[in-house]
Amino acid sequence: MTQPGPDLVPSRRRFIVSRPHAEGVTLKRRLARQGFQLNRTGKAIWSLCDGRTSVKAICNLLERSFESSAGSIRQDILSTLAELERHGLLLFENKPRRNRGATTIDLRNIPFYVINCKADTVKREHMRQQLSQLGLRFEMVDAIECSPSSLGTTLSHLKILAQKDIKPPFGILEDDCVFNEHFRYTFDLPADTGAFYLGVSRFGIEFPGKLSWGKWDQVIWSRYDRNNLRVYNMLALHAVLYLSNTFRQAALDATTGALTNFEYEFPGDVGVASTHLNHLVLTPIEPICYQSALFGGQEDSTRSALTEI
Repeated sequence: MTQPGPDLVPSRRRFIVSRPHAEGVTLKRRLARQGFQLNRTGKAIWSLCDGRTSVKAICNLLERSFESSAGSIRQDILSTLAELERHGLLLFENKPRRNRGATTIDLRNIPFYVINCKADTVKREHMRQQLSQLGLRFEMVDAIECSPSSLGTTLSHLKILAQKDIKPPFGILEDDCVFNEHFRYTFDLPADTGAFYLGVSRFGIEFPGKLSWGKWDQVIWSRYDRNNLRVYNMLALHAVLYLSNTFRQAALDATTGALTNFEYEFPGDVGVASTHLNHLVLTPIEPICYQSALFGGQEDSTRSALTEI
């Protein structure tokens, strides 16, 4: 193959050994003598070769996240895909692969941990009433209070993620969440889903290698199936289901690392969003909750569904 057509769907071939390193990742087929090194750009391309995202969608997604001309980055993407196929690392198909090993997630069977400052009785009562009426299992977690408050929120998320006796699936909610008219209890998701965001945000981080608080309408997403979107850089931690230990550990490590950069206003959001490229992170096409502006939440960025810019 010289260059793959826009409608082809690349998927990673089986029996691949991937070794992460500081600058990217090294890929190697079992029994192969030599590995194929990818830089950070190549790693981003590789992560999107999931058997469900077309070449055209990969190009569109990454053109929005790299600081270069569209024509230049598109050519780099196509060349990288062709090289990966030549090395036997990718398989190109005409149609997306169907979800395998789908599982039904029922929110009534999942424990939720609600972050709340003990002194904020208004928000605490708001969450108690709302979750009780919905019949959801929940536990209030005393927030870590410090200045700035965004740091305390990040530390509070870390406190929950670090508890080894809390095992996926579980949900973390911030206490300004409001469940909306789209609420439902069950979702059919692929078994390899790392996280499922019940709410969304219009803010997304810039990547690769350039993490900041993010920009408005910079969320990178693609249609995953008829009910869900896949997100790649979304800043939204107000309502998240953690569905795998692998993703929970990745979020824990990335958030801990983000705390060392004092330029991040919301290090927790940035840390977790930076893991999206390497995991399957989904959100319903119609989010089922948002952050209420009545409690100082980001209603303007979290109330509406993700749409094309």
